[in-house]
Amino acid sequence: MSIMIDSRHESLDETVRRLKTYILRFERRYETPSATMAAAVQSHKAKETAEVARWMNAYAQLLDLESRRDGRTTGTHTKTT
Repeated sequence: MSIMIDSRHESLDETVRRLKTYILRFERRYETPSATMAAAVQSHKAKETAEVARWMNAYAQLLDLESRRDGRTTGTHTKTT
């Protein structure tokens, strides 16, 4: 399965909805929430197979898009004067 985001044809809300559906399939298959799997992969308690990598990439995209939609920023915050 491949996820491609084409913002010219799909609204942000539609993209978020599609990513959530895609991610939910993995969560059901592995019987694990995405946040739990992300932590397990980071701590090397779960193996990052190609399939898990696709899941984690989609999850990261979802978190980024949701934060943008909600007006939050990601990454390092810098103070401007």
